[in-house]
Amino acid sequence: MRWFQGGIAEAVAASKTRNAVFVVFVEGKDDLSKSIAATIDNTAVSSKLESEDFVVIRLDSGSEAYRQFAQIYHLVPVPSLFFIGGNGVPLEVVAGEVNEPELLRRITLVLEKSGKAVSPEDKAAVAETQETKQDSPKATPHETGSFIVGASSSKEEATEVKNMNEDQIQVAANAVTGLTPEEKIERAKELIEKKRKQKEEEEEQTQQQKEIERRKVGQEVQKLRRWQQDQELKQLKEERQKEKAEEAAARERILKQIAQDRAERALRSTAEQEAARKQAEGELRRQSEQCARDVAAHCDMARIQFRLPDGSSHSHNFGVTTTLGEVRSYVATQLSFPFREFIMSTTFPRREFTAADDCQTVSDAHLVPSAVILILPVRLNVLIHKYIECRFSLLAYYFLT
Repeated sequence: MRWFQGGIAEAVAASKTRNAVFVVFVEGKDDLSKSIAATIDNTAVSSKLESEDFVVIRLDSGSEAYRQFAQIYHLVPVPSLFFIGGNGVPLEVVAGEVNEPELLRRITLVLEKSGKAVSPEDKAAVAETQETKQDSPKATPHETGSFIVGASSSKEEATEVKNMNEDQIQVAANAVTGLTPEEKIERAKELIEKKRKQKEEEEEQTQQQKEIERRKVGQEVQKLRRWQQDQELKQLKEERQKEKAEEAAARERILKQIAQDRAERALRSTAEQEAARKQAEGELRRQSEQCARDVAAHCDMARIQFRLPDGSSHSHNFGVTTTLGEVRSYVATQLSFPFREFIMSTTFPRREFTAADDCQTVSDAHLVPSAVILILPVRLNVLIHKYIECRFSLLAYYFLT
């Protein structure tokens, strides 16, 4: 198994950079730790853990790094495997004895929880393992691991040093021959003092090294805690931004719906007003026509005013039974204008009276009790028609394009 070479802080930084799962293997000196280490060294397991999806570090149960790690996660069995996600929360914890298929299943579950890609073969293997898995008996304290709480006794260390000094005295006494007993004792005392000072120096150096290691591990743990806090704040910030975006989108949808409802109501109101206006105009027109018919029914004369192109006008009274042909003959004989051919038409609504209408009476032509007839030359009328047709053509082209 290829382990990460570095401290906890470097491993955390590497997992953050690679967006990988941070894996911590806590190892003891017992046979169970050796068994799990052998399972991890298996080719199938190590190939998974050595991929870009994991950063794996190993901690010894008696090291200062382990004690600092236990301060963060409190319950840290020995041996155990911690799979830690990007926010510092353990995704999976494997404690006690575990075989290769079970460990592979746990690794696949960790990949799924962290959103990594999992091959169909691994998914099928996990499903098959879950189906065939049976309940196992409760593990003994030796199988589930233990916590490192004890330390070496100072009394035993003193006894060991004392025994070592007595052996040294015996060796020195046997090595120095030809000396008096007093000289031998003095020589042995010098060796004992020298050995004691050497032991003190070694212990002082050991303590200094441990203090340096403890401070280094403490700094790494502080960095890990700060990183966890930063991840939590970042996650809270992202969730808040997501909530704000959803609220803004919902508000925008509501505003659009309100605007659409207003537009539909305005359109319906306009259509209703237009329909009411047309209905009122139609009703007014019908009333006007009915009134005109009623008046015409009681009138026996129709007063018609003729308007000429030069602006002059002429009025004459006709009987209600007078035909339009007779009116045309009256205009041709009684009125003088500088053209021979002419047409007659009303102003509003505009209507031309042609030769086909000469058989109609003034009453049938709705000219009773009074009306205004325009007298226009034929050529001018053609020009007017062409002008009107041109205007309609331009308007149609404008709206269609």
